[in-house]
Amino acid sequence: NGSLETPFLIKTPAQLAAVVTSSNSSKFTGKSFKLANDININDTSKANWKDSAHNWVWADFRFIGTFDGDGHTVYGLYCNNTRFSGLVSMLTEGGSIHNVKLKNSYIRGYESAGGIVGYVYGHYTLSPATVSYCSVDNTVIEGSAKQIGGIVGGCNDIGLTVTDCSVTKSKITSSNADNPNLASGIIGYGWGGTKKAINCFTDDSVNPVTATTDKASFDVNDTFVDYTKVYTCATKNFDAEGVTYL
Repeated sequence: NGSLETPFLIKTPAQLAAVVTSSNSSKFTGKSFKLANDININDTSKANWKDSAHNWVWADFRFIGTFDGDGHTVYGLYCNNTRFSGLVSMLTEGGSIHNVKLKNSYIRGYESAGGIVGYVYGHYTLSPATVSYCSVDNTVIEGSAKQIGGIVGGCNDIGLTVTDCSVTKSKITSSNADNPNLASGIIGYGWGGTKKAINCFTDDSVNPVTATTDKASFDVNDTFVDYTKVYTCATKNFDAEGVTYL
């Protein structure tokens, strides 16, 4: 019935799209969902797989509910939109995404592109959103402006906590000539509210944990980019203070 105890089960790409991208998804507000198996959205076995890939299109919907990947993997996501590009395009107050893996995928947005969530939206007085125990592997995430991140692309002034997430063997870039640092390994960009990245990991193929234009002044537990804090996060080369830049 969509409760936490008996969530709706997702078994196919069409069912997954109906929950996180459909313009009719408002009927799922506050419901719980769980992946019942791995999901293969596109066949990535050929080098030119993107030429005929099904595009994951955002349809003006904000996910308010609980999404449990149950340790399963989503393969072959192709998401090429102007903004809000990600497995879940937009997450809002009290929404929770956890325990899902994304692999062998391509995500692009002019802005607000992330592996698990493209954009987190809501007022700072509302319940914060959470993303936990998620991973992104062998994936390209790119954009032309700001808010490009391995786990979450961008977030406005609502609270956001990202815990125990990782990004490996992936390319995360912004082609913004004025500020290429607007792309980052875990959270691309956030402002207002409190953003936390806790126990997160990126390997040496991706950018630092969270975007900042002043790497020299950034340290674990420091506040930067409007109330964002990083706790015990690391790149492949972990140092005593918890953060090592690539």
